[in-house]
Amino acid sequence: MSIEAIFKQLLLALGAIIIAMWWAASQSNKPASIAAAALAALVLILTTLKVHRSFRSSAMPAAEPGRIAGTHAAFMASTYGWGGLAMLAIYLGTTLKWQHGWQYGSGMLLIAAALIFYAANVQKPNSPFASARMLKIAKALTVAQAGAAFTALLWLITSGKLATAKNDWAANHIFMAGGLAIVFISLLAIMTSPREQQ
Repeated sequence: MSIEAIFKQLLLALGAIIIAMWWAASQSNKPASIAAAALAALVLILTTLKVHRSFRSSAMPAAEPGRIAGTHAAFMASTYGWGGLAMLAIYLGTTLKWQHGWQYGSGMLLIAAALIFYAANVQKPNSPFASARMLKIAKALTVAQAGAAFTALLWLITSGKLATAKNDWAANHIFMAGGLAIVFISLLAIMTSPREQQ
């Protein structure tokens, strides 16, 4: 199966999960919301891992660094895009209200758009984004992203936010699932061998 076909399946699955989370929020069904968010994280992580392994296998010995970087960026974009759309669907489309819902949702979509732009351009022939220097910068930003997401996850877990009775409970499910996915996807991108990144 091609990477494009895998992405289509991923986006369909994430779309269905957004609908499930919207329904869970509209019914104030926290267990269903948690399950849907966890499923999103699982789907994102396993799909990225599948494609990542194909890059490291003998089936793709000549995979270009730009294509590898772009593919990982596209999975990151899918994660932020899922989180942003889920946030907006819940806090603009149900009776559950949280003043920061549209802000975080819009912010995630902006990050997703930036990553889509990068993913599309880094894979172009002779792209300046695919130069050794730019790939090194991208790797450093990915390390920073992984660290920030991991720190945010620790804060969510230790602060008691996951057990909140306030209306941001659905947002916390998105933050937790999205954060887990971003940490794992970032680590997969970072672990791409130096030989492949040169």
